[in-house]
Amino acid sequence: MITLTVTPDNGEPFEVTATARDLLSWERTTKGNKSFVDLINDPNLVDLYRVAHLACWRQGLFTGTQKEFEDSCEVTGQAEDDDPDPTQSGASPEPSSDLPSEPASAPRSGRKKANAQS
Repeated sequence: MITLTVTPDNGEPFEVTATARDLLSWERTTKGNKSFVDLINDPNLVDLYRVAHLACWRQGLFTGTQKEFEDSCEVTGQAEDDDPDPTQSGASPEPSSDLPSEPASAPRSGRKKANAQS
């Protein structure tokens, strides 16, 4: 559900995916009754580290405490700028038209109405 990159101080970076079980545990133990939607819409480092620690601990990738995890690991997620822009269209799968394009019209010559003398 959420994939994070964990980089231990003395090790190689690895990816961990927090599943619904990790997020359920995070929701149950987080003050302020935060939900998964809150995490997605307004992520903060405290919550991302907590989710990463829960996922790593459950999957046997880290056996220490939350404090030990925070003191020895960097956690990064995919930034919004790394996502492809959904408004940008990709290459069309259809072949382009063989019809010629309309030529661009040249600007009109002469004075503009605002500059005309009365």
